Amino acid sequence: MDRFESYQEMRQRVGELYRQQEIKDAYQKTVLQYNVDSDHVIMGGFSSGGHLALTLLMEEVLIFPCRGFVVLCPPVPDGISIEKIERVVELGQRGVLLTTEMDPRLKDQEKFALVLESAGVPLRFEVFPNIGHWYPPDLDDKIHQAVDFVFQTKENSGEREAE
Repeated sequence: MDRFESYQEMRQRVGELYRQQEIKDAYQKTVLQYNVDSDHVIMGGFSSGGHLALTLLMEEVLIFPCRGFVVLCPPVPDGISIEKIERVVELGQRGVLLTTEMDPRLKDQEKFALVLESAGVPLRFEVFPNIGHWYPPDLDDKIHQAVDFVFQTKENSGEREAE
C-alpha cells in the first residue's frame, strides 16, 4: 500500500476507493438488471458529480467501460498527469465540458480544456453567458448535442487519423 503523508490523506484515499467500489457495484447491478450496451456508456455529472466523473475517467484502470464524458461546471480534479490524459486518448474517449461564465472555477476549467485538447482528447468546451454555477436554460438540447459529440467516430466527425 502507498505511504500517506497524513491521516487526512489516508482517509481521503480510502474514501475514494470506497466510492469507486460503490460505483462499480452499482454499474454491475445495472448491467445485470437491464440491457446495457457497454459501448454506449458515458460518465457525467454536474459540479461535484462532474468532478467525480473526471476523476474516475482518469484512474489507472477504468471501473467500467466508458466512451467519454459530459460534465457541467466541475471542479477540475487534482493530480491529472499527462500519462492519464494520454490513456484517455488511447482509449478513444471524447468529452464535453460545459460551464458558465460566472462559475468561480471557469479559469481552471479553461486551462483543463486546453490541456485535454493539446494532448489530443477530442473535446467540446462551451461557456454559457450570464449564468452562475447553475444549469443553462436549454440544458436538454445541450446534453443531446454533447452525447452526439461523444458518440461520434473519426469517420463521421471530420477528424483525420494520425499519420
